[in-house]
Amino acid sequence: MPSGKSELWLPIKGPPMDSIRAPKARQNIWHGPVRSSKTVSSLIAWILFVDSAPPGDLFMIAKTELTLARNILEPLQRFMGRKFGYRMGQHKAWMYTSNGKSRTIYLYGANDERAEEKIRGATCAGAYGDELTLWPETFFRQLLARMSVKGAKLFGTTNPDGPYHWLKKDFLDRADELDLAGFTWPIDANTMLDPEYVRQLKLEYGPGSLWYRRFIEGQWVAAEGAVYDFFNERDYVIPTLPAAPPDAVDISIDYGTSNATSAGAYARWNGVSDGQLKAVRLGGYYYDGRATGRQKTDAEYADDIAAWADTLKRPVGRVLLDPSAASFGAALRQKRLNVVPADNAVLDGIRTQAKMLRNGEYRILKDDSNAQCIQDYGAYLWDTRAQARGEDKPLKQHDHTKDEERYFLFSTFGQPAPTTAARKTVAGW
Repeated sequence: MPSGKSELWLPIKGPPMDSIRAPKARQNIWHGPVRSSKTVSSLIAWILFVDSAPPGDLFMIAKTELTLARNILEPLQRFMGRKFGYRMGQHKAWMYTSNGKSRTIYLYGANDERAEEKIRGATCAGAYGDELTLWPETFFRQLLARMSVKGAKLFGTTNPDGPYHWLKKDFLDRADELDLAGFTWPIDANTMLDPEYVRQLKLEYGPGSLWYRRFIEGQWVAAEGAVYDFFNERDYVIPTLPAAPPDAVDISIDYGTSNATSAGAYARWNGVSDGQLKAVRLGGYYYDGRATGRQKTDAEYADDIAAWADTLKRPVGRVLLDPSAASFGAALRQKRLNVVPADNAVLDGIRTQAKMLRNGEYRILKDDSNAQCIQDYGAYLWDTRAQARGEDKPLKQHDHTKDEERYFLFSTFGQPAPTTAARKTVAGW
């Protein structure tokens, strides 16, 4: 064990500690619940590996270099202080080993199928990977092919996905055949977490839900049936607004050319604590050109939205719109509406919406103009064919109100899918 580095794991016990001692396989993959110390444990194991890694290139990889910096490099720098540094512009990092030598580490994003071209021809002595399930399969396989140096090892983390995901089906499920070690344990094994925080997190994800089974129980389970299978009017539709006036009212729009166009007006309260009401859908606009037999132009839709916004009798702040609807955005701006691009991430948006509903942070006002929105909750379903390919995605049916809901909620309150960010455990390292 390198001198001084044992101090890193003093607060770590049980299965996380065992995983730090264990990674002798070619592939070492930490998977399971969020906040269970996957990243802390894997990073300490990576530090120990780099200290005596064989000659050759070292890589650190995430879906994008931005997420690599946020989830991995910044916590690692807090871990190691001046013994680790990085320059995103140069796509390089460096780590000082116990003998005072510096090892160069190359930084990569694996955001699409073309990403594997970045590492073609490289000879890799070791790699660290963040959120492996978000990588293209082609990149992962190319990385393994590049790890030709004797003693090369992969250290990777991920939250669970569906049971047909390529990482589970072709690698984790074949651990006995491959030189692969998988590490997983319950969230309660992370003794550095406040027990009350863990209790609240379990409540927020909602026992029995897809997100609870994956992010709390660490199961690789399929998305089945309705996306929001817990939704009912009794619990999630409110008869009146809170007494406190909202801080702002925004509009969110899912624009359709041949499909329906749906817009929702959302009251929001800023600076509200988690678990308290933060947003309410006040009302909606919905027009289905296919059902009526007449599709409207951008200008006609802009007239409709501007006129409907006037009926809200509240000043409208932002108008959130899918970035792909550029021409419609221009038409709305001509009506002096403040159009901003929405973050249209699908799974992160769905997760945020489900969590806010379950946690009491988002509700829908009982209003005739919200009828379509409420009705669509029962008809918004997971795509079972995509599921068979290892993908989680909803069917493109009855999705227009759901899309503009998540545009607003994720753009305003959302965060990317949680990763267990590394934390400094001992001062001075």
